[in-house]
Amino acid sequence: MAVTDGSHDQRAIPPAGRDPDASRVDHHAIAEWLPERYRNVLDRLADLEVAGRHDDADRIRRNAIRSYSKRWNAGTAKRLDHLADEALAILATPVTAPRRHGLSAVFRHRAVRTVAPASPNAALTPEQPSA
Repeated sequence: MAVTDGSHDQRAIPPAGRDPDASRVDHHAIAEWLPERYRNVLDRLADLEVAGRHDDADRIRRNAIRSYSKRWNAGTAKRLDHLADEALAILATPVTAPRRHGLSAVFRHRAVRTVAPASPNAALTPEQPSA
């Protein structure tokens, strides 16, 4: 049975909404501002390097590269901001001397006992076995 009034076309094509234009976006594209966040982390890394905190700078750099190279989304922006804040916190803490662990640390402060030879030539002559 054929419908001649075109009613099936009206059902297949939904009626137009009130606003045919797409809604406006209030924020900039992530591609515009995520590189700024990454640059901020790199600037903090340079500060860590100048302060001699190379191990911390390397660790934060690895994390920043890992985050920046995977996804460009709001989560990445948060991670980059967190890494920049972490670098600033590290810069604010004083540098402490590294602690030495193990047996060398136990024995390094012990007094070394030396025994002086009986005569100046005693160390140069071989010992004779006693009979």
